[in-house]
Amino acid sequence: SDEPRELGEQDAVLVTVKQTALTASAPAITALLGRDTPAVFLQNGIPWWYFHGQGNADEGKRIPELDPGDVLWNTVGPQRAVGGVTSSPCTVVEPGVVKLAGKNGTMVFGEPDGSMSPRLMAIAELFKAAGLPAEATPRIRDAIWQKLALNLGSGPLAVLAPVSLAALYAEEACVQARFRIQDEVEAIAAAMGCPVTVSRSIEATRKLPHVPSIGQDVAAGRKPELEAMFRAPLAMAREKGVATPTLDLLVALCTHGAAPYRQVLTHGWVLDAEGRAMSKSLGTGIEPLEVIKTHGAEVLRLWAASVVFGEDAPISAEMLTRLSEAYRKLRNTFRY
Repeated sequence: SDEPRELGEQDAVLVTVKQTALTASAPAITALLGRDTPAVFLQNGIPWWYFHGQGNADEGKRIPELDPGDVLWNTVGPQRAVGGVTSSPCTVVEPGVVKLAGKNGTMVFGEPDGSMSPRLMAIAELFKAAGLPAEATPRIRDAIWQKLALNLGSGPLAVLAPVSLAALYAEEACVQARFRIQDEVEAIAAAMGCPVTVSRSIEATRKLPHVPSIGQDVAAGRKPELEAMFRAPLAMAREKGVATPTLDLLVALCTHGAAPYRQVLTHGWVLDAEGRAMSKSLGTGIEPLEVIKTHGAEVLRLWAASVVFGEDAPISAEMLTRLSEAYRKLRNTFRY
């Protein structure tokens, strides 16, 4: 039925819409709820109920970007929420038809408070009975961060270039970006009390023709799950003081279409008389204080003003001698 109210109260409700559609789906979800009906949320990224059931200083903390106006919190209620994580690479071919790329990954379910409750075990057993790999865990947030490390390893790149994983990781720069992102996500997770380790193996991923779901959304003109997958983890990183330079740059490009700075200033190498990059270890450098002692600070300033800093800048004793002569002529001309 297209009208949930016609179906009445259910034993359990499985919510698989994307995070961007959750608030609008709240009336349809609540129409299916009985007094003790659990709602299983299978979404990517940080869930709206994340801070429920932890029993720490953050207990009951809301995430307005994921649940505007506390709609889900006040209608469905966090006490009904059961967390779910799935890792099956799927593509919506047409309405009602989903194509699975690769094998069906194990679905992980867990209570926000970490209990192995009867309702949690019943949900996991229901999926197993249907022939779907499933398991219950007392640490659902670990599973969320584990999946996030994979999502974020490819998600921002897929938004910028919505191509298959095989095409994406044919570029070594993208592989290295993925590894740096995964390091950053592991650091955020650890700061949030969820120590996780993600495999750095890339060979199987490099063969997948699958386009990450967030890349599919962008290519199809659908609203991507930026808040749950990108912004919420980064907000936690800022709160915990975790540095995430790679994610900061890529997420800014994804969400704003621009880098998180107005301009980048770059410079070339300083070269010696033979065109080699100067190196302290090789003893090919020129000490500025020696230049000032021999030729004066004005000559050093003249050299700095005469080079194009965005390109390689040569300097040598002979060049400084010529500059000294040029400076002397300029000085004498202005003096007289």
